[in-house]
Amino acid sequence: MKKMPKLGERVRVPFGGSMHEGEVVRTSDFGIGPLVFVAVEIEGADEPLQGMYELEYVEPVPAA
Repeated sequence: MKKMPKLGERVRVPFGGSMHEGEVVRTSDFGIGPLVFVAVEIEGADEPLQGMYELEYVEPVPAA
């Protein structure tokens, strides 16, 4: 992504060797650069797992 996503926005991020969808739960733009915190939906997990990603690794999910 070129710009910081909004809270609640659906995005795709790398997780476990493949791309997974999730929801943006927090963003930060201090220190090492823009970071996006995403609740990633993993098949078989009871609840989403939160991961932290540099902005360059976050992809938008096209609107349905």
